[in-house]
Amino acid sequence: MSKYDFLNRKWNVIISLVQGIPTFTFAVYAIFSNIAGSRGGMIAISVVGSLFCLILELHSSARFSAQCKEGEKPRPNSIGRILLIIHNLAFWFFLIPLFSPMSYRTGFIAFTSILFFRFLANSYINIRDFNTKQYYHYPFRIP
Repeated sequence: MSKYDFLNRKWNVIISLVQGIPTFTFAVYAIFSNIAGSRGGMIAISVVGSLFCLILELHSSARFSAQCKEGEKPRPNSIGRILLIIHNLAFWFFLIPLFSPMSYRTGFIAFTSILFFRFLANSYINIRDFNTKQYYHYPFRIP
């Protein structure tokens, strides 16, 4: 199996489901138990969520990077760039409850919401079956 056999839409959907189902199952369980209100719960969702985003979004990025020819990466317009920056800065929200007086439960729910939005944004790429140009103009992705 070459890397091009692995870098496709089908594998991106498989990765989304294999990681998304356990991640969001844990999040729902933790919200309805006392886990979400603890420091350990916040750390757990931070680690699980980081791995979720890292693997899922890096696969998408590698998929389109492999399809793109050298020097052909289009750049998003100025509003798209701002949304791209905001989308990627929001990911680091999980640090706020760990280093501020914000409650862990609030931080847990907010970070789970951010993870779910990122999951939906990545799923949209697969549902619409973006080509390379569309992907690089889409603001809700990793740079």
